[in-house]
Amino acid sequence: MNQKIFVSKKQFQRLLRTNIDFEENLPKLIYEYLPGDSQKQQEFKASFQSYLQLFDQLLPHVVVDDSQAGGLFPCAVLGALITIQDLDNQMVSEYRLIAPFEKNIAPGDISILSPLGEALWLKKIHDDVVIAAPGGRFRYRIVAITLPAGD
Repeated sequence: MNQKIFVSKKQFQRLLRTNIDFEENLPKLIYEYLPGDSQKQQEFKASFQSYLQLFDQLLPHVVVDDSQAGGLFPCAVLGALITIQDLDNQMVSEYRLIAPFEKNIAPGDISILSPLGEALWLKKIHDDVVIAAPGGRFRYRIVAITLPAGD
């Protein structure tokens, strides 16, 4: 990745705060939200390591500039707004990816431990995801990833 990623100061602070909170709460997340399932715990630990590596790769490209902020973000990170299109009926929906311990939950928030959240986490714009659920298979394409404007 050689492109600059423009974010506002508030977006950058929120991104860092979210990641610090996530890292600090990781043991709690693993043992409270994935109790007794050692395979799921190991998969999530590996996924978290991938998340940290991706974040470390992105940071050198982030430019804090309020005047140019507001564009697309390259991948689905915690706190990102993800716009997806249902590949079967073309309906478009937007979700905010959150950690399961998030206290301020709003409509459209999805946990990274939910089937959809897990499928979207770390994906990039134009990636397709498939979710197998009791109601069938659901296919989506990521059409946009942005960061909320800030508090």
